[in-house]
Amino acid sequence: MNGETTEPEAAPLQRLRVVCVAGPWWDGVPCVRWIDVHVTANLYDLHEAIQEAVEFDNEYPFRYFLAESPEADARETVPAAFGAWPAEDADEEEYERIRAVESVPERGSRILYYAFLSAGGEWLFEIRRADGAPARPVPGLFYPGTVEDLSEGPAPVQHGYGLDDFAETEEELRPSRFAPGQESGGDESGEPWGEEDDEGNEGP
Repeated sequence: MNGETTEPEAAPLQRLRVVCVAGPWWDGVPCVRWIDVHVTANLYDLHEAIQEAVEFDNEYPFRYFLAESPEADARETVPAAFGAWPAEDADEEEYERIRAVESVPERGSRILYYAFLSAGGEWLFEIRRADGAPARPVPGLFYPGTVEDLSEGPAPVQHGYGLDDFAETEEELRPSRFAPGQESGGDESGEPWGEEDDEGNEGP
């Protein structure tokens, strides 16, 4: 080698397809993002990449689970040692020890979901592998990274349009679409926002 050193070869990339499937203010407009990740990247890396891809604020608990559909009652948390829902109970540091690509099923009926517990309810994103073999990283690019040319649809509005300066009615402050299992907007107890309680006081 004549005293020369060789730079270690970067891990190959796997392209993942991330699709918004539910959320408190999701209006059904498709939001698809393709994210290239090193095969050695962990689930925390993927969490941060998804947050950046959909322009969320990364200020709330999150969790991954396996299920056959976003509405399925049976959710196998990743890792299973986390136990039952909700996401607040998850140890986020544990995700730094779990490889992201290995967590995405290659085949079968189960899908990996990413759940982000933002204000107003639970945002859900479906994660699948793209077809084809892993690719080589491009020198100078940062990974994980969104493949902007393949993005479809606008980013979901995490807090709803009603939280900006242009809200004119109370209705604009309420979610227009809710996470699976929610029939109406409300706080964690299920009580609707703005409704009067038994004593005639207006709720939060």
